[in-house]
Amino acid sequence: MLNRGIRLAKSTKDIPTLTTTVGATGDNLSHLRHYKILLSILVTALLVLTFSRSIDDLGKRYNDAAFKRAFVTFAIARGLNGLISVAQGTEVALQPAGLGLVFAPGQIFDPINDLVEQFAHVMLIATTSLGAQKILMQMSAWWAMNVMVLVAALLVMWALWWPQKFSRRIRSLIFRFALVIVFLRFVLPVVTIMNEHTFEIFLAEQYQSSSQVLGDTRDEIRAINDVKPRSDGTSAATSFIDRLSQYYENTTKSISLDGRISRYKEKLSHASEHAINLIVVFLLQTVLFPIAFVWLGFGIFKFLVRQLRPSRPVE
Repeated sequence: MLNRGIRLAKSTKDIPTLTTTVGATGDNLSHLRHYKILLSILVTALLVLTFSRSIDDLGKRYNDAAFKRAFVTFAIARGLNGLISVAQGTEVALQPAGLGLVFAPGQIFDPINDLVEQFAHVMLIATTSLGAQKILMQMSAWWAMNVMVLVAALLVMWALWWPQKFSRRIRSLIFRFALVIVFLRFVLPVVTIMNEHTFEIFLAEQYQSSSQVLGDTRDEIRAINDVKPRSDGTSAATSFIDRLSQYYENTTKSISLDGRISRYKEKLSHASEHAINLIVVFLLQTVLFPIAFVWLGFGIFKFLVRQLRPSRPVE
């Protein structure tokens, strides 16, 4: 069993890696030449992407679109929160049969207003996250980072075609350095582009419908708030007829108030559902999807590096 493990470890060690591929000389050079050509093409393509800034411009455009969506939704959430707070603070004064009664019927909307307030907080976090991503993309496209990519590319090409100039350890360090620089340079633009395409495929329809409902709800709540019940302070009414007329008017107003509360409930019940939908949309787009894409990109990158290893020559 021990001998079998030793043989397995030895056979694994003999499999050429990326470092041994780029460091091959002599008879092995012709066998590995197509790997070197492939790596050279890849390095050239990365340099073109770095200095053309096409991928950076596309990532910036997608980030701006996502930031605008989040900011508009945040404004809707804050506006709806303020309108519900106004409805909560509206006091109604009724004086049936001369007995004063003051109450604020809007307090029944406390749970809904708390949800909308939390929704506004989530949207603020989402907007801040997208703004931070934009700044990080600008840092990744900084001229000094482009110079580091150029230096790494030149070192890789040198170690690739003239491996005898470097020791095996130095060649390994060069390629590790190049991998880190390329990852830092392109990870954010690529993740932003993938994130936006994923949003368009899976989340755009839900975002459009829910944001439209919340916008309409905000306008309808504003319209309901504009119709304010009058407060009755008619203490000067002395005749029985005046008091009877006042009692009738307050009773009619109370019925009207019930109608307003019913309208509030109807509009806000739909708003709660769509607020939760938008919370899910922006948590996915600004937190979960970027993390997943970074992890996936790093895994794919390591996989491609392993695929550059040539197969063992047949003895």
